Amino acid sequence: MTHPLARLRATAGLSHPDYARLVAQTHSKLGYGHMAARREKVSRWESGRTVPEHTAQLAIAHIHGIEPREVYRLGWPAWLRIATGDADWLEIPYTNEGAVETVHNAIGLPEAHATPTLVVGGPALARQLRAVRARLARPQPWPARDGPGLPDDYLDWAEARTEALEQHESGTLVPPAALYGSAHAEFRMIVHLLTRTGYDHPTGQRLLRLATRISLTCAWLSSALGEETRAERHSLTALRTAAAAADPEYVSAAMDQLSMRHLLVGDPADALALLRAARATYPRPSPHTSASLYVKEALAHARLGLTDAFARSLDLAAEARTAPSENEEVGGPFDINVDDHHLAGAGAAAWFFLGRPHRARSYFDALTDSLAEPRPTPPSPLTARRLLSGVDTYLALNEIDLACWTVHRAIALTGHLSPGLTTAYRDRLNPYQHEPLVRAALDHLSDNTADRFPV
Repeated sequence: MTHPLARLRATAGLSHPDYARLVAQTHSKLGYGHMAARREKVSRWESGRTVPEHTAQLAIAHIHGIEPREVYRLGWPAWLRIATGDADWLEIPYTNEGAVETVHNAIGLPEAHATPTLVVGGPALARQLRAVRARLARPQPWPARDGPGLPDDYLDWAEARTEALEQHESGTLVPPAALYGSAHAEFRMIVHLLTRTGYDHPTGQRLLRLATRISLTCAWLSSALGEETRAERHSLTALRTAAAAADPEYVSAAMDQLSMRHLLVGDPADALALLRAARATYPRPSPHTSASLYVKEALAHARLGLTDAFARSLDLAAEARTAPSENEEVGGPFDINVDDHHLAGAGAAAWFFLGRPHRARSYFDALTDSLAEPRPTPPSPLTARRLLSGVDTYLALNEIDLACWTVHRAIALTGHLSPGLTTAYRDRLNPYQHEPLVRAALDHLSDNTADRFPV
């Protein structure tokens, strides 16, 4: 696979000798002392035979506009992925080798608290879906791999830990940032097992499924932290590994997750395309999974201004979650529990999208009232992300006090907010800073924001 440093050098249009001279000059300019400008050194870095000294890495980071803290945080060569940009996610083929390259790329996904942007949409998304369908139609057996043996109980425990993390989606007392740190550590371990250990074909398939599950967990936790850019990359990783495993249920789950990214910050038409593809790929999901798909369809229709289609999809979601299952494997890893809070939040967001904040308010009143009462179960990590729509609704109705109460409630339910979510809440409140209640809410946000994610 192409080393990210080779991509950066090629993008800059520099030969090995030219790049070596640039690194040496930058190294000296930054006060790190003299460094020999040898082309062989760059070649060895790109081949993976050697790792640059730390000061050389800082010089390379300076050249490509990467903060030194990311060099310390992610390590070589993961931090280089910050500079390679989105091309990695579009150009990697749907092959076994491509799946391995994708999981490598996903190890070093950066935080991005600015306006979220998605890499795959429109024609590029259509090409991705065609590639997935082609891979499922002509699966490539995942090859056995030579190397140190992998005991069965090692995977048993990895699957148990992954399942435990998945169960937090319904409710947890653990802060989302801590959960993401655990999920990301689990992902790094799965990547290590997939690329550095020996296994037979069935074990390789099992590892791919684990990689898919933990990638999807990282995706929804990133969303809970307000990091939709990173959530999309995790969803795309899951789509690659699921396709490599030739598992229709896992592919469908990855499409479902990816659709949510387009509902929140992308194109609702792309979300509908993904949801249609998810249903076509795995036509007989469990009742709750089917309900989850209908909820997302309702939101997409609302964003497109299709009131009748929205209402129909929301009704189908309510019906689906109580329908008897036609699938014997109920309660699998992707069986999402669509409860009353889920439906209320979706209905509120949809009516807001339709420009009917008064209708949205009735849904949010019921939701926020229930969140204000003692509950037998803890809230979902996604609660603070979902309450953003409540702030939008109350501000649209000029109900400043309820908007500020919602901000305080989001903090109370999660303990503190991530930088990404804090930015999202601030963007909504800033135009109303002249209001004392808003200034107090903004101060409360500043006092209850996590410094960074533990990855």
